[in-house]
Amino acid sequence: KERMDGMGVMKESMKVLTAMMQGQTPYDAEVIREEANKIAALSGEAMTKLFPEGSNDKPSEAKSEVWSNWEEFTSLAEQLGGLAEGLALAA
Repeated sequence: KERMDGMGVMKESMKVLTAMMQGQTPYDAEVIREEANKIAALSGEAMTKLFPEGSNDKPSEAKSEVWSNWEEFTSLAEQLGGLAEGLALAA
């Protein structure tokens, strides 16, 4: 549940950011910072701890590659956090 909630928050943040970047909504630096900070807070270790070993046997939308390519997943989770922090600073 916590994993799905976190992914849902990031999905909504991406919708807000995408609309702004595509010019569908007006540019608002504060909104960009808020949404980027939400993504950053859910990235890195905050994300990977939601995918403990053995949790892929439960009903989930997560792909099995998360666990079979764990090093890549953790690297991408860290990169996501860094990029989100950079976006917040650049806004």
